[in-house]
Amino acid sequence: MRQLKIYPQQPVVVDKQNSHRTIGYFGDSFCSNSTSQSSWCNILAKKLNCGTITHWGIGGSSVWHMLIEFHRLVRENKLPEHIVIVYTDQDRIYHPNMLLPIGKAHEESETELEMATDSYLKHLNFQEKNAFQYQSSIQWFDQNTLANLTAHKIIQTFSFNIPNFTLTSGKMLDYPLMPLYRKNIDDGVADAELCNHMNPTQNLELAETFAKMLK
Repeated sequence: MRQLKIYPQQPVVVDKQNSHRTIGYFGDSFCSNSTSQSSWCNILAKKLNCGTITHWGIGGSSVWHMLIEFHRLVRENKLPEHIVIVYTDQDRIYHPNMLLPIGKAHEESETELEMATDSYLKHLNFQEKNAFQYQSSIQWFDQNTLANLTAHKIIQTFSFNIPNFTLTSGKMLDYPLMPLYRKNIDDGVADAELCNHMNPTQNLELAETFAKMLK
């Protein structure tokens, strides 16, 4: 296992005239920070006349990182007007300051944290428990946190799979995002040509879909 650092994020002003109108993205690399104008995150902000993107997803992070950070923002009354939540995979490992991506599990560990993660994956990581914890936490979040944010416009979506449980707050995208990336892989498109794992057409179409849902 190899650990990666989670770096602090800063708001990005994309339109000074509308800087008071805000949107934030909460999740993984499908909504992570991008300076590319092809990113659906930047396109959506423009379509909604949101001048400030307050938050971005963090590539490789767990759903627990997003949920804990979101609740901190609720307590501090710092949530943006428009909220887009992208729930990542249920089996990702949480650490407040480090990424412990499963894709790095095959690499030789060097630090105590990396070796502890190896032991956890070997002895204590149970997918059935992860699935139950994932469902119960997200449903609680939907029913007890998001349901109270009546002044905000909310979209909820999933990176990898649409779950078999129901969410009721805001709007729900009815398909996951990972198949879009898989199509690009199957078509032989290099990662360098993609933004948030999607090609320019996919980014534009997703931004247009979300804009219709939020307007």
